[in-house]
This record gives sequence, structure tokens and C-alpha cells, in this order.
Amino acid sequence: MRYNTQNQMCEDVDECEELGPDVCFNGVCINTLGAYECECSPGYVLDNTGYICRDNRKGSCWTKMVDGRCENNLPRLALRSECCCSVGVAWGSPCEICEHALCECSKGYAKVDDKDCADINECELNSGICKGGGTCVNTDGSYRCECPPGLTLDATRKLVVRVGK
Repeated sequence: MRYNTQNQMCEDVDECEELGPDVCFNGVCINTLGAYECECSPGYVLDNTGYICRDNRKGSCWTKMVDGRCENNLPRLALRSECCCSVGVAWGSPCEICEHALCECSKGYAKVDDKDCADINECELNSGICKGGGTCVNTDGSYRCECPPGLTLDATRKLVVRVGK
């Protein structure tokens, strides 16, 4: 509200117009009497600041692109941030190429449920990430594959092979 000295009355200020187009990131600004609110699109939720709409949709996480087609989707649905900021190259249906610039955290971390950057459990996200009988061990910001006795990892560090092969 702002006092108008000419007519000596309080008048509503359109904060949405005054603050500009980025006031409600990923959402729509709704002017209210003396304030404003951010409204999120379906699949987005307002974070605890009340000014940012975070993508809360879950979709397929794709780990491979071949000739512009998404291949090798993970067994469970993932948030876009979980997928694109860890093991994914594309997300959703139809699939969209991951833009790592959209990651608010370092690789292997994502904002989930409006918390600070948290480690993504790649082992949980992709249960088959260690091929050939290896065991996935989640680490801060990444993961590693471990082998049972008599087996070792190949050069990719993801495929388990017999020792001596």
C-alpha cells in the first residue's frame, strides 16, 4: 500500500509489476491487496521462501541418447533434479535433454523436498548401475561399484568381470 498525497488515500501497489518478471521464479505472480502471492503450475510446489516454484514432477530418467532417441530408462521414476544432476542424460516423457545448468547443486546433489543440497543416492535411483553382480555403494556426490571375491571392475569401473580376463 502506498499513500497518495494528491487524493489523501492509501492505494494498492501492484508488486508483481513493480518487482518484475522474475519475482515468482517458475510461477505466476498474483497481486493482492497490500501484497502478492506466487502461484505454481501443476507439478511445481512453492518453496519455503514463497518466491520459487520447484519442479516436483517425477518422470523417467534416461541414461543414454542414441540418434536423438532416449534409451535405457531407470527402473523407478525420479525428480528431474535427481535424474539430471546425477546419472541421467535426459528426463521425462517425451524425454528432454538434461540441462546441467539447471542444477542448483554440485553434480551428485540435488534440492529435494525444498531442503539444502542433499546427496543423491545413485544406487537407489539405478539399482542396476553396477553390472555383472557388483554391489553399488553410495558415496557423497557419487557412488562406487564393489566386486565379490574373484571378480574385478573393468576400465569403466561399472562392469564386473572375472579376474584375469
